[in-house]
Amino acid sequence: MRWFGAPRSWFAGRAGFGQKAFHRFLRAMRLVLGVRTQGFEAFPKTGPVVVIAPHASFLDPVALFVALPRPSRFLSIAFFVFRSAWLSWLQCLAGALPVVRHRPDPSAVLRALRLLSFGEVVGLFPEGGRSWTGVPESVMPQAARLVASVTCPVFVVAIDGSYDLWPRWAASPRRRPLTVRLMGPIRFPKTSVAQRGRGGPFAVFAPRGRRAVSPAVRRVLAALREAASGQAASLSWDVPGRLSGIRALLSFCPFCARGPLSAEPGALFCVACRTRFLAAPDGALRFEQSTGVAGTEALPQLFHRMGRVVAGRAQVGFEIRERVKVREFAAGEADPSVARWYPGEAALSKKGMEVSFAGVTRRVPIERFREAQVEGIQTIEIASEDPALRLHLGFQNGAMSWIVSGRALLGLRHPVPGP
Repeated sequence: MRWFGAPRSWFAGRAGFGQKAFHRFLRAMRLVLGVRTQGFEAFPKTGPVVVIAPHASFLDPVALFVALPRPSRFLSIAFFVFRSAWLSWLQCLAGALPVVRHRPDPSAVLRALRLLSFGEVVGLFPEGGRSWTGVPESVMPQAARLVASVTCPVFVVAIDGSYDLWPRWAASPRRRPLTVRLMGPIRFPKTSVAQRGRGGPFAVFAPRGRRAVSPAVRRVLAALREAASGQAASLSWDVPGRLSGIRALLSFCPFCARGPLSAEPGALFCVACRTRFLAAPDGALRFEQSTGVAGTEALPQLFHRMGRVVAGRAQVGFEIRERVKVREFAAGEADPSVARWYPGEAALSKKGMEVSFAGVTRRVPIERFREAQVEGIQTIEIASEDPALRLHLGFQNGAMSWIVSGRALLGLRHPVPGP
């Protein structure tokens, strides 16, 4: 490892003295950190264990690391691991295992299996990223297959209050207590192709074949939704700037999709259809249309309404254009932070996306938006022809407007990518 900057390599063996001491320190401070635990008396004291949880907040790994009675190793997205030197070193101290999301990363899977064969605790968030609405929308097939194929116990953990603590679209967290609950093990049908008795990392792995992936995805998604029940309703609008920050999620008006929402004191306002959105209890929003129609809808329902309206508008076609920052990187590169950002301009229509930067123009087929992903709030990753592209967009519209628009122009009614 380097003494300065991000670590070059990641320790993939048993938990060492530094990680154990760091875990004991945070466990002793968990009440000060506002983390309460419930039901962990049933957690195995020894042996390999896999822990899965819904991912609603950037601080979920911290809450789980503090709550678990044994030091744990978490699969962490390489985008955030390598984003800054201090964050990289902090995650290294906590035993994070960087994994490249949305592309096959067999080395990260082998590290996780090796740790399990050593009797360690491995945690992961099968969604592959933070949920936008507090409700798990999808599960990565490769994560579901890994969880369904291990021969050790797999426990589901709920983190109550996580979405209200720091929703993905919010600029900063609020201070509030969290309750981390152990919900018990998740069970899968026994495989008929188990390869037990193999040595090394495969001692805890029994592959189930391609046909078993879809049932595993449905089983894991159902368990995550049960653990996340009530998260969206726990959202509070009392935090300054939270109502205006929701525009990173509701990037279009959910009723007309003619443009972004404008912020006014205590409300959001659509200039096109003159609909106002006001804060309501239980994380919902009250809408008042110019026609006199009014009502209250939960945030997940408004988000999916927006997706349907944008999909309807896309049938006649439209174009969005914005100044962006562009970064090229190799499709298999785990640490693209070494690449340079170039100022440029991007346009999206039914013909595809056209990106101009550094004197060149890249054209990306609209089909690439089927698997395009949002990193953070303002960045989208498009796995185009090698090299791949990352676009950094303005905070007001955010990356969600491009993801929703691209999928709508493809004829997809679901606003975010799924498995």
